[in-house]
Amino acid sequence: DDLFYVARIEQQAGRQEIKALLRLERSHLGEHHLLQGGEFVLSIPDELVMVKRFALNGDDDIDSRAKFELAQTLPEDADQYLFDVVHSGLDSRYLGMAVRRDRLDDYKATSLGEKAGTIGDTQYEMRAAALATGYTEFCRKSGGDLICLADFTRVAVSLAFVYQNALIDLCYLPLVKFDLASPEGFGKMAVELKTLMNFRTASLFSDGITTPLSCLVVCGDAVDDDTVEKLKRYFTVDINRPNVNTGFFAGQGDLGSVPLEKYLVALGLAAK
Repeated sequence: DDLFYVARIEQQAGRQEIKALLRLERSHLGEHHLLQGGEFVLSIPDELVMVKRFALNGDDDIDSRAKFELAQTLPEDADQYLFDVVHSGLDSRYLGMAVRRDRLDDYKATSLGEKAGTIGDTQYEMRAAALATGYTEFCRKSGGDLICLADFTRVAVSLAFVYQNALIDLCYLPLVKFDLASPEGFGKMAVELKTLMNFRTASLFSDGITTPLSCLVVCGDAVDDDTVEKLKRYFTVDINRPNVNTGFFAGQGDLGSVPLEKYLVALGLAAK
């Protein structure tokens, strides 16, 4: 809608500190005094991003090879895309991401409106990738070696698979086709989510990961305790909420009323 979850992080003596967590209306982006002078990083909806896992050896030009690997599956010329690549945490395994430049421009204009031309240069990151960074950098770990992070909005679930605290896969599930207010619609969503998770977990066998999924960590603006309880009816793995480490905050004030888990994507975007 018109609300943005925003985080500001600064490096202090080689350590990341969370300086601010804010929920702002679009009209206030870039104007709050706690955000002045910061770089602006915007999450990209997962549906706009093409993701591919691949193996590269240490002698490769990683960026060039990643672009080449992705270009083989693109429907248009590679010059029409922006590319990114991240190491998966596994030996020689990488995640490549590509997004069309025109769709990125359209998204920025649509999401930021009149603010698009006033906030300066904008950097971007896939929402599910930012979710993984927010978790691995700022949360206390629980749930075993292989976990799935699921961030629920009204329109989609961003999914990130983390193995031994390293990102290894990304995907998403659209929610607009489900009537989540009805038990039947929620059940259909849960079954499809479980099927997608099982499929992605099985695909990791080719990377040598045979560890079964041990935990589903759920968060997001569309998640509450009732959502978690309903999900437990469909999953045999543990379902947890993320536990943000408050030691990263610059001041240790009263954080009890702050829904920290809803800021995981924002924290991942702001991480250095």
